Amino acid sequence: MPAEDAESFDYWVATRVRIEGRVQGVGYRYWAEGWARRLGLLGYVRNLTDGAVDAVFAGPAQTVARMRMLCAEGPPAADVAAVTPAPAPETWSVDVLKRAAEHEAARFLRAPNAAPDAPPPAPR
Repeated sequence: MPAEDAESFDYWVATRVRIEGRVQGVGYRYWAEGWARRLGLLGYVRNLTDGAVDAVFAGPAQTVARMRMLCAEGPPAADVAAVTPAPAPETWSVDVLKRAAEHEAARFLRAPNAAPDAPPPAPR
């Protein structure tokens, strides 16, 4: 991420969300990835083996809040029942992302499927 694209990290937040409902097999991950990239967010999105979707969004607080609202809507074929926020994993803290962004290594990724208790993927 070019430095001029990153707002001051003082205003950045990182949050994890669990999205439940009919959210697999309907293009939800691709949809979420597209929106996150358009909004300039960092993080990941992945399917969980229990049928939910797990995501981390990091960026300016207002942009992350907008993405959480979009997650509640989802793509047209989805039927979102709940979006539950949780603290972002330590590997996705703003400090870690700041270091990655300084080296232009941070990006948003679509991660492989995982069990609900699996550790989050590492930022790349």
